[in-house]
Amino acid sequence: MGDYGSREVFVYLCVGWYQAHHIWQKDYTIKTDKKVGNIKVALLSDSHVGTTFHGEGFAERMKEIEKQNPDVILVAGILWTRILQRKI
Repeated sequence: MGDYGSREVFVYLCVGWYQAHHIWQKDYTIKTDKKVGNIKVALLSDSHVGTTFHGEGFAERMKEIEKQNPDVILVAGILWTRILQRKI
C-alpha cells in the first residue's frame, strides 16, 4: 500500500473518530408492484457498542430511531465490541 506520513495517518484517525461518533440518517423510497403496502423500516448498523459508545449511548440512539415511528427496526453489522472486557 505504500508509506504513509504522519499527516495522512492523523487525517485517517480523525475521519475514523468522526464517523464513529456521529450518526446520520439516509432516507430511501423503494417502489414495487408487489402488494406490501407502506412499510417504514429503520436500519441501525455497525454500532460497535463497547468501543464507540456504551449501553446508555445505544439506548439514546434507539430513542432517536423510535421517534421516527418505524414499523420495524433492523440491527445489522457489528453490534457489540469488547463485550467481555467492558460493562455495558
